[in-house]
This record gives sequence, C-alpha cells and structure tokens, in this order.
Amino acid sequence: MNHAGIGMTDKKDIILFGPGKIGQALCEQLMNAIDRYYLPLRITAIVDSSGYVHNAAGFTPEQLRKIINIKNEGSPLRTLPDSNNAAAIAQYFGLNTILVDTSSAQALYPVLLTGLKKGCSLVMCNKNNLVQPWPVAEPFFSSANVGYESTVCAGTPVIAALRNLVSGFDDVEYIEGCLSGTLNYIFSEMEQDLSYAQAIENAHMLGYTEPDPRDDLNGMDTARKALIMARTVGWPLELDDIDVESLYPEEFHAYTKDQFFQRLKRLNGYTQQLRQQAMAESMTLRYVSAVGPNGGYCQLKAVARDSEYGLLDNTANKLMIHSRVHNHIPLMIAGAGAGAEITALGLMTDLLNLAGI
Repeated sequence: MNHAGIGMTDKKDIILFGPGKIGQALCEQLMNAIDRYYLPLRITAIVDSSGYVHNAAGFTPEQLRKIINIKNEGSPLRTLPDSNNAAAIAQYFGLNTILVDTSSAQALYPVLLTGLKKGCSLVMCNKNNLVQPWPVAEPFFSSANVGYESTVCAGTPVIAALRNLVSGFDDVEYIEGCLSGTLNYIFSEMEQDLSYAQAIENAHMLGYTEPDPRDDLNGMDTARKALIMARTVGWPLELDDIDVESLYPEEFHAYTKDQFFQRLKRLNGYTQQLRQQAMAESMTLRYVSAVGPNGGYCQLKAVARDSEYGLLDNTANKLMIHSRVHNHIPLMIAGAGAGAEITALGLMTDLLNLAGI
C-alpha cells in the first residue's frame, strides 16, 4: 500500500453524505481498513437531509455505531443533541477534505460544487449530479478530484476502464451491455418460474432495488448509467438523447409506493407471455443498453439463452466496449452490479486513490 505524499499526522477528513445502507457499508470497510493499515483517514462528519454531526478528531467505531443505530431506528440526525443544520457543513470544507455522497439526494449539487471550489475531493455513487444538463454537470467530469466508479455497475471497474482507454488515446465507438444488476436479478428469477411481481418484491427485500423500485423499472437508472459512461468518454449527451423503455404502464406513475406494490400482480400476465415467447425460441429476457456519440437506448430484449447476456445470472452486469483498438473483439467487463458491499468497495477504491494512498 502506497502512503507517498501523506504523512501519518496529515490526515484526510471524510464527510459522509447519506448514512444509509451503502454509507454504512462504506463506514464499516473504512474503519476496518484504518485500523488494519493505519491509514491517515478519519470520518469527521455524517450528514443527512435534516442536519449533521461533527467530530474534528474523527469518530470512533463506537460513536459511528451509535449514529448508525439512530438512523436505522428511523430517526434523523437532527435528533442528536450535538447536531447542526445541514447547510452549515461547508465550513469544514478544505484541501484535506474528501466528500462522499452515498445519498440519493437531488439537491446536493451546490454543496458539492462548493466543496470542489474549496479544494475538496469528491467521491460519489449518487448519479443525480452527473446527469444534470451538461453545462451544469461538466465540472464533475473535468475535475481530477472526482471519483464516481460506483455510479455504474456498483464497484465493477467500468469507469476506470473507460478512463484508461481515453487517457491512452483510444477512440471509444460505442458501449453496450446489461447495466442493471437489479433488472438482471428480476429476469433471472423469472427463469426460475417466479412471477414478475414476486421477483420484484424479492429484489426489493434484498436491497437490490432503489428505495422505490420504479426508479429501476422505468429504465431511468440504467439510462443515467449509459449517460455517465458516454460523458466519461467525451460525448456530452443529455438524457433525452437516450430512448428508454419502461417496464410498467404509465398509469403506475401516479401510485404511491405501497399502491404500486399492491398492483404489481397486474403485470404478471403480460411479462409471462413475453417470457414464454422467448423460451419457445431458446431465448430469454434481458434489459439491454447501448450508447454511442449520437445517443442510445435502454430496452427489454429477447436474447439467445447461450449468449453473453443470456448467460448472466443473479445481479451480474456485463459490458462490451467497442473502440478503435478493441474492435473485432470488444473489451468485456463483467461483475456484480448491485449490493451495498460491492458499491461501497467502488467508493473505497476512489476514496483511497484521491487520498493518495
């Protein structure tokens, strides 16, 4: 492990936005690594939408567990006696600070941009800031102090591969693949004769879906991944440039989350028909995405059961990158595409790189 450039007394302060499942998994990985390898890192602040708690010396494992327990009980951070208003967290931004955004918030853009301007490094698995209109999102893509590996395919190193191609002056021509571990899990479950509704409920129960599964099923989470990859290789596309197929009827948009789950069984007949049609031709269902310099798509397709995508199981993702060099044989990347542990691993890798460790 390389500690070049950081003295053991010159610690990096970590401010975590969003102490949910992924944030908690990252805290666990961080505290274990700090203890085992004596890393010059400390978690000095935890932030949620209600407020933040701060400890300049860095939270101990016991203090972190107390904060996490309070969050898991459903209480906001503002209920802690030493909490502060979330808007005041910027007073702790500086050159030795790493901001980690594991939230799903859409309103953090100005806070994170302020951090970049103050010299902070930024690590995120939250896609929202990266899919803003290009003039707004561009600072995050042009800064060397931003890591966002976990925004695409969890911790599978897709962004690192794309950045390596770009830095090596290869020309990426188009990217395609199964980018949603959640959707792949759902269609893999259906291959085991589960209904569409039951497969979705299982994925939600296991934590593979977004808090509202419609954010996966409407295809927009996958479209965001495709857009982030496109922008990483230099195609300043917008979300409107990607055609997206939703996996539920438009009328389901108006339901509450509970109402959505109650009505899910209505979709079983149609999805079962699609599955049977695919099976009759030795095919299976997969949600496939592709993007190139002029746009892309995310849609449900019947693919050969023994194809690269058809063989994917559980939450696996697979990506094929076609470039000037990787032409006849595309660069293939496969790995887990969902889950708190693998997502936290991607965050951890970015964090250590930006800390110079």
